[in-house]
This record gives sequence, C-alpha cells and structure tokens, in this order.
Amino acid sequence: MFAGPLFGSGFSENFSDKDLSPQSWMLTLAEHCQGIDYRKPLDGKLAINGLLAPQPGKKASAALERDACFTDGDIIWSLVLELDPAAAGSGSYTWRLQSDNGETQLGVKVIKDKNQPWVVQGVNGFTCKLLSNQKAVLEQKQCKLEIIRRKADYQLLVNGQCICTANGDTDTIASIQLTVLGNAPAVLKAMELKNIK
Repeated sequence: MFAGPLFGSGFSENFSDKDLSPQSWMLTLAEHCQGIDYRKPLDGKLAINGLLAPQPGKKASAALERDACFTDGDIIWSLVLELDPAAAGSGSYTWRLQSDNGETQLGVKVIKDKNQPWVVQGVNGFTCKLLSNQKAVLEQKQCKLEIIRRKADYQLLVNGQCICTANGDTDTIASIQLTVLGNAPAVLKAMELKNIK
C-alpha cells in the first residue's frame, strides 16, 4: 500500500533501489530525443550518460522530476555528485526547486564543455532575484551542491563555498526538476531535502 507524502517532510534519496520509483520520480519532458540515458541505481549511485538517441542538429533535452513532498519553511537541498574532469562529451545538468505551479524558485547548473573542466553556476528563478552569481570551476571529482533557504534569502554552496545569493518568496517546494542536455556523464550519489531550524 502506497502512503502519500507528508507535508513538510522532505526526502532523502540514496539511489539504492533497483530503479527510480515512479511514485517519486517521473519523466516530464523529452524533446528531440528518447529520454535520459541512465543506468539503474547500482551500489547507491545513479549513473547518467546524457540523452538517449538525440536528433542530430536539434537542441535535445529531457527532464526528470522528483516529488519534493510539499516541503515548506526554511530548507536545505543537497546533492552529492561524481564528475570526472577528464570525461569526454559536452552537456549540462540543471536542478530547479519548483513551487506547486511549476515556477522555479532557484536552481543550479553544472556544465561540461569538451576538453574543459566542469563549471557550476546559479540559475535564476521566476520568483527569485539573483543578488550575486559566480561560476565555480570544479577541480575535484566529488562535488557537493547545496541550496539553503532561510525566510526569503537563498544561498547556493559548492563544496561549502557560497557562489550565489538570491532573494525570493517562501512558497512550498513541490518538486525538483533535473534537466539534461548533451552527453557528458555524471554520477549522482545522494540527494536530500529537509527542513532546518
């Protein structure tokens, strides 16, 4: 029997199940491709290789959306990634914290250009005004991303260092959307959303 999410309960996703749970994850968009090329969670990791069958000459993308259990108040969202600096391919991964009507509050984008290191930057939300936004070049394979919201103030941290600040609303977070472009491989180790005091 499936129990619905509790309001304000958040979630902890360790990618330890055999597949992405349809109760928590769903493919919300596939444009000019057949979806996201990922391996089923293995040893607590979700390996994404990019897009499935992108159409040549088209700007292909696909998105997964994760139920955020209508988490409200002050929150911290965190994600642990493994990103190989020597990986071939180009592409990007963008996570957006979204309210119930699909408006982005704040997001983060991880970008890989061929033969270049991975770069992280904040993504402006519909309901957020960016106050500062710097790019962070990733030099280590493991990366921890965090978005912290206290009242209407937002911070984006990369490996504990703030690179982006914003001011926005305090709407309930209904979902987190991951948009994938290109074919740069990435490994997701954990993702968590929780309330903070």
